[in-house]
Amino acid sequence: MFALVLSTALASHAALAQTRSTVRVETITGQTWEGEVVSDTPKELVLRGSGGQFPIPHAAIKSITKLEDRGARTAAKPIGQAIKTKVNLLRLHGSNVIGSQLAPDLVSAFGKQKKYTTSHEEPGTSPNERLIVLNAPESTESLRAEIFAHGSATAFLDMIGGTTDIGMSSRQPTPGELEALRGSVIGDVTQGASENIIGLDGIAFIVNPNNPIKSLSFEQLHDLLTGAKKNWSMVGGPNMPVTIYSPDLKSGTYELLKQKLMAPDGRLAPGAKLFESNEDLADAIASDASALGITSIAFVRNAKPLPIDGGCGIPPVEPDAFVVKTEEYPLSRRLYFYTGGQRSELTDQFIAFATAASASPIVETAGFVGLEPTLSTQAFSEARLSRLATGLTMTPGGRDMRPERDLELQTLKDARRLSITFRFAVGQTSVDSRSAMEFDRLARWSQSAGAGRQIILVGFSSTDGDYAGNVSLSRRRAAEIEAGVKRLGVANTKSIGVGPIDQVVCEADAASANLNRRVEVWVK
Repeated sequence: MFALVLSTALASHAALAQTRSTVRVETITGQTWEGEVVSDTPKELVLRGSGGQFPIPHAAIKSITKLEDRGARTAAKPIGQAIKTKVNLLRLHGSNVIGSQLAPDLVSAFGKQKKYTTSHEEPGTSPNERLIVLNAPESTESLRAEIFAHGSATAFLDMIGGTTDIGMSSRQPTPGELEALRGSVIGDVTQGASENIIGLDGIAFIVNPNNPIKSLSFEQLHDLLTGAKKNWSMVGGPNMPVTIYSPDLKSGTYELLKQKLMAPDGRLAPGAKLFESNEDLADAIASDASALGITSIAFVRNAKPLPIDGGCGIPPVEPDAFVVKTEEYPLSRRLYFYTGGQRSELTDQFIAFATAASASPIVETAGFVGLEPTLSTQAFSEARLSRLATGLTMTPGGRDMRPERDLELQTLKDARRLSITFRFAVGQTSVDSRSAMEFDRLARWSQSAGAGRQIILVGFSSTDGDYAGNVSLSRRRAAEIEAGVKRLGVANTKSIGVGPIDQVVCEADAASANLNRRVEVWVK
């Protein structure tokens, strides 16, 4: 009907396109576009402007004004009766890693679930700003999703400023950000339903495909990033200067680099090239033989990812989906949607959709790692146990670790590792926000893909403190997780605790020590 009104006002669709008219279009979202009409069908109007061609669905058009010449700038006059449409606004600001593809994909899938059958995208004022408009042709309701992806730091700034409903972040807030959030109407976003994990990611160090380097250690990466070493020959590579390609300083990736590889006030090497777009960064590296780049595993593209040697006798680890899911890749990270304590019904519905099991394929299609449980390969599990069998048998203090080693080897013979790993909030006995959701995931898996299998819960500890006390603590934690799993109806279980004998990362700080403080899930 609306298309008919438009065609009556502007003669006919064919005539409008044939005369190459220049028009101004106002959409129901308040945007105004000017350009030459390329085509006009009952479904959409296609304009050609300074940014190229773009379609505008008629369902999204409020008015069209024909401009006699490019100098005409008369006010747009509505053509026919404007449609009274309820526009639902959902604002997502923050991480470019999330906002580039994953957030738009989640919004589109959410729209389909809500029965919005048509959609289009309106360009924002900058390349990392997008407006996705979803319409239901037979309804007077539409959804407008505003996705501004300028870095994780902007998630918390915009939450405090009240300009976003959801903060997209590839990291948790810094102490300073958390203090500012607590002092605002937002409150503590690390508590309750405010912190929502939608998927997992790993920071990949990438080089040109022709670079012969096989792996790099944390120490080597630190020296290259900070400029202490400026030539690839200084880390076993060719005689060639190193050029650093990094996400910009607002990104969560850069913040994690500072935490893991540089001092909190550290600086990248002089001449480092900064990118707001991960895609542009990876594409630039693929054509620069001297490059060392930092990006998400979702944006490696045609570059070559390097395994990271974490030290402590642990073999170099590639940014593989399974080790990212277990968070044993040294630079694994969680992807978050943060909200304030007071949320709209629409925000609640979208968060529930994005964290549901059905969203996991969307996360994986975007190149990230979903949260649903997966089994390791037999080779992965056997390699892990083989490393344990040939590893150290005494602690630095002279304590015999063989009883715990032999217990683990005997219990896990012919078992395979499941990706679920229960971890604990730093400095607390309660599980963290991801692990709190793992109970339900494990129960669902046990009733479907894992039906008939025995669940083995293996508790580990950090090396901090008394050895015997750590073994006892690891047993208690494993038993507590087992009790929680049984309450959800998983009956065929067993738990053991083996203390600090099988580290997955070096304990350089409290955060890495906490990764060793865990309860793994194995199955037979």
